[in-house]
Amino acid sequence: MPRWVARIVYAVRGKRRVRLHLRDAPGFDAPTLDGVLLGRWAAHYVLLMPHLVQSGGSRVPLEGLVEVPAENVVFVQVLVAAS
Repeated sequence: MPRWVARIVYAVRGKRRVRLHLRDAPGFDAPTLDGVLLGRWAAHYVLLMPHLVQSGGSRVPLEGLVEVPAENVVFVQVLVAAS
């Protein structure tokens, strides 16, 4: 998703914090990402201000936008609805 489109979507849709639960990778725990969901773009979930949630509960901030292929997402948990 182009950055300018992300800014427009964020302004129009508001803040919707979600947690994406991803499929297991061989030899790893299932990763989880938190962030503001901008929507789906070309079969990818697009997150703004993403954080990687580790198994101990600690959160590691990531920079920029994260695009996650929809086929790798098991389910989307809504943490805070749009305001």
